[in-house]
Amino acid sequence: MSQKPWFRLLAVGAAVSMACTAMAADEAADDTTKQDKKEEKMVITGSRIKRTQIEGAQPVITIDQSTMKERGYVTVFEALNDLTQNNGIQIEGPEFSGGFTPDVQTVNLRGFGVGTTLMLVNGRRLAAYPAAYQSDTTVSNYGAIPAAAVDRIEILTTGASAIYGSDAVAGVINIVLKKDYEGTTINYLHGQTTESSRNTDRVQLLTGKNYADGHWMAAIEYQKRDGVFGSDYDQYDSLLDYPYGTGVLTRGVLNLNWFNLFFGLGDAYVDPGAGTCEAMGNGMTHAFRPSRGYFCGYDSAKDASFRNPSEKYSIFLSGAMQLTDDVEGFAQVLYYTSESSSKRGGLWVSEDIQDVNSDPVGFGFDWYLAQRFFTNQELGVDTSTQFEDDSLSVLVGARGTWGAHDWEFSLTHSQYEFNSARPWFKSEEVINAFLGDFNGFGFFGDPWWAGNGTFGLATNLYNPLPAAVAQQVLGTQRYGNKTQAQTAQFTLSGELGETKAGPISYAAVFEYNRQDFDFIPDARIQQPAPIQGLSGSGWWQLTGYNGTGDRTLFAVGLETEIPITKTLTFNLAGRVDSYDNTSSSIGTRFTPQAAFQWRPVEEVLVRGGYAGSFRAPDLQMVYTETGFFTGATDFVQCYQSYIFTNGSANGFDPANCDSSSVFVRRTPATQLDANSDPLEDETGYNVYLGIVVEPIERLTVSATVSETTLKDIARTESVQQLLDDEFDCFLGNLSGDRCTYVSNRINRQIDPNTNLSFIDTFNASPINTAEERVKVVDMTGTYAWETELGDFALRLDWSHTLEHTIKDSPGDQERDLRDDVFVAYDFRSRLTGSLSYRRGDFQATLTGIRNGSSPLWRPDGNDTSSQRLGPFITYNFTTQYNVSEDFQVGLRVTNLFNKFPPKDPTFLFYEYPWYNYFMYGGAGIGREAAIELEYSF
Repeated sequence: MSQKPWFRLLAVGAAVSMACTAMAADEAADDTTKQDKKEEKMVITGSRIKRTQIEGAQPVITIDQSTMKERGYVTVFEALNDLTQNNGIQIEGPEFSGGFTPDVQTVNLRGFGVGTTLMLVNGRRLAAYPAAYQSDTTVSNYGAIPAAAVDRIEILTTGASAIYGSDAVAGVINIVLKKDYEGTTINYLHGQTTESSRNTDRVQLLTGKNYADGHWMAAIEYQKRDGVFGSDYDQYDSLLDYPYGTGVLTRGVLNLNWFNLFFGLGDAYVDPGAGTCEAMGNGMTHAFRPSRGYFCGYDSAKDASFRNPSEKYSIFLSGAMQLTDDVEGFAQVLYYTSESSSKRGGLWVSEDIQDVNSDPVGFGFDWYLAQRFFTNQELGVDTSTQFEDDSLSVLVGARGTWGAHDWEFSLTHSQYEFNSARPWFKSEEVINAFLGDFNGFGFFGDPWWAGNGTFGLATNLYNPLPAAVAQQVLGTQRYGNKTQAQTAQFTLSGELGETKAGPISYAAVFEYNRQDFDFIPDARIQQPAPIQGLSGSGWWQLTGYNGTGDRTLFAVGLETEIPITKTLTFNLAGRVDSYDNTSSSIGTRFTPQAAFQWRPVEEVLVRGGYAGSFRAPDLQMVYTETGFFTGATDFVQCYQSYIFTNGSANGFDPANCDSSSVFVRRTPATQLDANSDPLEDETGYNVYLGIVVEPIERLTVSATVSETTLKDIARTESVQQLLDDEFDCFLGNLSGDRCTYVSNRINRQIDPNTNLSFIDTFNASPINTAEERVKVVDMTGTYAWETELGDFALRLDWSHTLEHTIKDSPGDQERDLRDDVFVAYDFRSRLTGSLSYRRGDFQATLTGIRNGSSPLWRPDGNDTSSQRLGPFITYNFTTQYNVSEDFQVGLRVTNLFNKFPPKDPTFLFYEYPWYNYFMYGGAGIGREAAIELEYSF
């Protein structure tokens, strides 16, 4: 029988009460001895219990400031990006910098998704990034943490919800900031991409002072990076550089006759003839393709962004003061602001024109597609998107001792604001200027226009755009998003008592957390399109996200470390998270954890454990509405069109129905139907077994095998399944609650021209449905040795995915995300290695990063035996020389041999830049070199 939530709370409270009782009995212990023990102990991510040894029951990776410098990393994100456990694809990579969240830098441990790794700063949560990743996931921005303030980064590679609560599924990344510093140090770094000569400049100031009763420090960082674009590279500066055949420019203007295309009545493409494009004076060029004739070509490659230009400022302030003999007060402030932009070459209009004055094929009118790209040159504006980020975190608290026990109380307030602005077409002005009269919806549910207006496309498709019309149609679309988090946390740790095997240690935590967000686009994107049934909003064919909501949490947790023998210790932990009733259906969630560490001899550590985990329903899915286009087959409309054309349904075959683009609004289920179930939490667990061995002095080898499972993963329900069920309801093959459910999501209108129905609004909701499982092995080896020529140090890290499967819904077959070349896009293995050399004032490090094989972008379904690309290996090299005790000079080179992503001939000419930038994000930039100067006062 499962325990009730109140019983769990009572059990944890009783345990904490036992701890307090033990405190009173221990107060007479020797103060000097306790102080010595306190100084020897530390808190390592994965536990709140202080310990003297770095290695414990949980596998933790540490990246300190010196490691970042030795491996050539300029930012915190760069250091995390090369983690061998970070093997999952990232949709918002450098080459995809114009998506929903173009400025965020995320980590995807184990390929579980960017929302399943918990980011902490000094063990505490901060406000989330104020934009929804891919429109539906809350994430943290590792790019907002200044490297100057970082002491070390600790990465827990197992689940830890019993310690930290929600989101700690694939792991925990805790960024530990500097506590104190004596003196003043200035660091200047100037870097440049060797292919494109784009600069990176960074200035860091670190200063502080220690006193007998306290200390203060400040870290200030400024960083400016030039944008890196396709125009900077010979192999990327034109679409004609397509390496696997003949390149083709983007077709900037298209006139395509639909009647001719669908009924085979002649050439569908209307050739504008030679010289037409140049006469437009808009930056397009005369182009010719043998199979299609002349066209107006636009070379969009030059505007593609490999890295957005950015300018960032950050300040970190920290201080502490002894208030009494046993109490210390402390405070920290972390501020970050950045400005960046994402380049765009212009804006599109593409619509069907019904010309009643032309009847080339005897239908009474002409029906064709008019498509035109309006370049920045003719619009008279730069259509790039401008971004501003501002985040602030303030922490105040006090810590002290009570007998042999440590306590700490802290209050944290953090907020993050994100603003964006970009030129865009206003919907009603596009209609007034380019499209004119609305003629209803055509054969396939697409809108038909007369093509008249101020600059009607029916007669002006190849004419220069007047400046007055450009001013008429353009506006500035904006977002103003904000997230906040407030946390009150009290921790208590120490020893409960003594056994023959050693002391029983404990740590208890009481935590209150409130999160809230406001995703507020401008008024236009919140209003409907000017004509019912059109996709988009008050901005032409633009969808967005909007939402506001909050969540409150109260949590109580307890850990114990119980020595069974002198060599065997058990760690037990449990945490109760109690959520408000509005933001989720969880109520109260209890998460357990159990681990052991066994040291049969001093040189061997065997460890293993079980860790429960969960993710509370993502606030984006609970409160945020957004829209997206997807491909799906509308069987109801296909069926009606068949009867319209043939007079009856005889011979109708759903297999002959074509897929088309469908606009869908993702809407929380409770907003569509009061009887719908709210989202539940995603629940999972992690089991692991590992060993750490030191066979000889200064050689350490560790290996861990782990398996992580996450169930009831929230996904937007299948659009195609809704359409399939609607068709079954339409035919009478399905009835009841499911048909009611579907009808609440798909709304149809009747086209008066054809009496055929078309989808007016389509809603889909997030539901708990998927299950994912990953089994991996991680290995690390370090060795250091001394010679007459100098000191050497070697480190190797390797992660290999043994299994990775997913089920989209409980009744589905498992899909193989490791080996199936059609769905597997995570690296199966990653390896990093570094060899360091030091002699006197000189040191150098060579680092290698090996990304395992990857599937072809477009594998051959007839032969999947050799459908993978080989591994991708790059090297970083750094050197440092101490000119004097106070002055250092360094060189950092990333991608030393200027390697570019593996060639994949299955990419088509329009799939620029012709490599999988979700897997090899940033690799197209090539080599970067930087010189670094550091002086201490």
